[in-house]
Amino acid sequence: LVLMDEAEITLPTGVSASVGARFVSVDVGAILKSGAQVLLPTGVLEIVSADAGRPILARVIRQSGRIQEGQHVVALEGSGITNGVFAKATARSSTGPETEVTWIEGALLPTLQSYVMLGSGEHEGVKAGDEFALVTRQGLGADAPELRIALVRVIRVTPFGSTAIVVRQDSPTIAVGGAARLVARVP
Repeated sequence: LVLMDEAEITLPTGVSASVGARFVSVDVGAILKSGAQVLLPTGVLEIVSADAGRPILARVIRQSGRIQEGQHVVALEGSGITNGVFAKATARSSTGPETEVTWIEGALLPTLQSYVMLGSGEHEGVKAGDEFALVTRQGLGADAPELRIALVRVIRVTPFGSTAIVVRQDSPTIAVGGAARLVARVP
């Protein structure tokens, strides 16, 4: 399917259909060590017809990958980021979460606008809009200076972790298992 194509869709169990409702089509990705399943968005579909006794018809309104028959759809949630609200820097000694990168979008060399998954989520108080520095230590010991590799902004939070997008990159060494430290929090 491509932009503006229409297709019949099956909604997740318990979800009601209404014209104008939006859903994300997804490819199933890797399973993380935590047991969480990675879903890779391929597009946004908007319901255009939901007549009783007839198949639900949806139109592709955004495309970010290959949309194919058999892909699952999930309800489109807001990003949780309020316009005009920005993350504020946190003190280095604050008790914000320190975590690690648990997954990186398919790129061999992740860079600006690449997606990463972090190990901290709702249970650790992470919110959409929070910013984490991906860091590496320069030397041994807790007092060794940190070198920032990249800055990522959280765009989605779940109980299992959070998804973030790379907004600044200082070094081409983003990797799974790399340390991530909260540096700015939304109010």
